[in-house]
Amino acid sequence: MMSALVHAEIDGQRLDDDAILQESLLILVGGDETTRHVITGGMEALLRHPTEQREARRRTRRSIPTAVEEMLRWVTPIQNMNRTGDARRRARRARASAPATRCCCSTRPANRDERVFPHAPTSSTSTASRTSTSRSATARHFCLGASLARLELRVHVRDAARRGCRDIELRPARAPLRRRPSNFIVGIATMPVAFAAR
Repeated sequence: MMSALVHAEIDGQRLDDDAILQESLLILVGGDETTRHVITGGMEALLRHPTEQREARRRTRRSIPTAVEEMLRWVTPIQNMNRTGDARRRARRARASAPATRCCCSTRPANRDERVFPHAPTSSTSTASRTSTSRSATARHFCLGASLARLELRVHVRDAARRGCRDIELRPARAPLRRRPSNFIVGIATMPVAFAAR
């Protein structure tokens, strides 16, 4: 992937050293931080809701991509992203007056919009939903690690479904989990669990 970045051209231009360094950092963070937060956040939702546990045991291979998209929507590990250029806000459109003009896109509220996701306030890993904004974008802003992250998440959901979450529980069961203090990449800092003896 790094070789592809170094040699890639867009409109005949290559990335300079600073851009390659920043893209490398994004790939590193995206391949670790965000994916692990989706995994732990998705597991928390399963472990806190017995109904979801039963659904996980019944889940078939065909429904796993749906569960992954719902985990991405529900957890939303990246809370916001800056964009430069055109911005849309509901039915109104405002064109950026200069290249330096930026807008901050808040992904978490977008992923809780009940006009788009009818079950927005809750997590339902068996409910088909539209693609979330967690790892979505268009054109040059598409996440390079999106496909790998979804593959990792599919493997995790598949294995969790096979186990059925029968022998895993949070400890203590109802205690709130400690979260990372951040307004950019958020997630669970620690999630103590216990495995029951078989």
